[in-house]
Amino acid sequence: MAFLLAVCALIQLLRRGKNPLALVFAILCSIFAAALLLLNSVAAAKLYPIAVNLVLLLFFSLSLIYPPSAAERFARLKQPDIPNVAVQYCRKVTIVWCLFFIFNASVSFATTRFSTQVWTIYNGFASYILIGLLFAVEFGYRTRLIKRLPHDS
Repeated sequence: MAFLLAVCALIQLLRRGKNPLALVFAILCSIFAAALLLLNSVAAAKLYPIAVNLVLLLFFSLSLIYPPSAAERFARLKQPDIPNVAVQYCRKVTIVWCLFFIFNASVSFATTRFSTQVWTIYNGFASYILIGLLFAVEFGYRTRLIKRLPHDS
């Protein structure tokens, strides 16, 4: 896991260009990879889902400060010319994702106090179901919302 994180950090450093979020991601991956290598323990590995949620929280939060919001960036991948109402909606959705990452990191942290089996069930299964449900509901609603709205230029 430490090796993969180090590779991710290196890739982000090489391709970051002018994106400060990529640099932050690379630095955090490097720190976590170093911690995993130094500690070499199951307890340290259990911190990985917490770190991922906190990095995603940082990315989504910073996108609220430095627009476009994360949800708007994803929405524009499918439809570059979304209306202003949808931009406002995407900002609200980004806040919802921030709250989700806080919740998920908190539950992930709580599961470190339980058995490896409980930790694995939540962090290896349940949290992904929750992420998928939130994404599917939001994506479906956003797609219908954007189709219903008139497009302004």
